[in-house]
Amino acid sequence: MQRLDTVAIIASNIAEMIEAHFAVLMLGAVLNPINTDLMRRPSLSPLVKHGQAKVFIVDGEHARVAKEALAQVRHAVDVIDIGVPGQSASPIGAIGYEALLATGDPDFAPNQPTDEWQSLCLLYTSGTTGDPKGAVYQSPGRLFVGNGQRAHVWANPRQHLLVDLCRCSIATVGPSFCAVIARGGTQVCLRKVELGTNFPSDRQSMTVTHLCGAPIVLQHDRQVRPLMSACQLRIRCAAPPAAPPRLPAFSAPWKQSASR
Repeated sequence: MQRLDTVAIIASNIAEMIEAHFAVLMLGAVLNPINTDLMRRPSLSPLVKHGQAKVFIVDGEHARVAKEALAQVRHAVDVIDIGVPGQSASPIGAIGYEALLATGDPDFAPNQPTDEWQSLCLLYTSGTTGDPKGAVYQSPGRLFVGNGQRAHVWANPRQHLLVDLCRCSIATVGPSFCAVIARGGTQVCLRKVELGTNFPSDRQSMTVTHLCGAPIVLQHDRQVRPLMSACQLRIRCAAPPAAPPRLPAFSAPWKQSASR
């Protein structure tokens, strides 16, 4: 693998997804998280083709659609399988994720970005007007420290991550979870984000100090308010849809003259 090669990943909010956001960038490569909502399309192959992924990390939960997409890709792609706890899915790649980590070099020196314009992440639109369009994000590193300070991220935070990294990735939540990890924090992740089931009632959930989610989750999940009242919770969420602009009232020239 060479610098700026694309590494695609299709996975839910699991530890391997967070690790990929750091490991792939440390290689100097470009991370391409594939939105699981796009699995409703006939095939994911246009994304793998257009992104020219050299490596495809596949969560076993999405192995079927990934295998169908790879069958239509002409160039060589190295596939890495992520196992699903409690499931015995057949691997579609040559090596498993944990086996790959075991071959790593503990003395590896990260490939730092050469400048702030280096490509880090490739995301795709929903494709409502045709095939999904790609959008490339450059290094947002200069935002991480200031973002963490504004979010009042103290030492050893625990953040409940309710934003799908496969959809937003570095574009929006990158500074948030990077700031938490930079403070020695923990990300609490879920494979599925479902209203009414995102906050366990056990005491461990009460140790959450930060929450990162979309406004819709805060508005409709009935378990958010008990969690907020039980602990000091900092909330970070994406901005809601912008309100229509208020245009100034039309004033005819003759009325302006008459008022003088």
